[in-house]
Amino acid sequence: MKKRMLLYFGSFDPVHNGHIALAEYAIEHNLADEVALIISPQNPFKADLLQTPEYTRYEMTEMACKESKYPEQIKPSVIEFVLEKPSYTINTLDYLKENCGDVHQSLTLVPRGTCHNLLEGERADPLPPAPALPVPLIHAASCPPLPASCKAVFL
Repeated sequence: MKKRMLLYFGSFDPVHNGHIALAEYAIEHNLADEVALIISPQNPFKADLLQTPEYTRYEMTEMACKESKYPEQIKPSVIEFVLEKPSYTINTLDYLKENCGDVHQSLTLVPRGTCHNLLEGERADPLPPAPALPVPLIHAASCPPLPASCKAVFL
């Protein structure tokens, strides 16, 4: 059986209690087996803003995950650190689908503000709108298509 992995994308600059509470909620309510906080090293929509260095944000996120209620299930990810920059969610999803699709079933958590920019890349696989989940302050939304192996939840 595939692990249900919630992919939580963001700059995490800084990571805060709300990020961790949302990850804990997903575990507590059996929405995912694990949560990966995928740190964007260079958000293309925040290029003009001064960001904390990516490895510093990783270290802060790692400490916050270790102090969560579920440190074995909530972890930071540096996957976007090794991919082409700037970081586009669709490119990361493609990479993960190609390299981890046989191991993980993914649920993607995307901040609503990035919804219209999600497919800045040059492809679009059709996917119906994601189903609504009973998570406070989170609901499904129509969005540009995602890879068929991924479902999306929008803040």
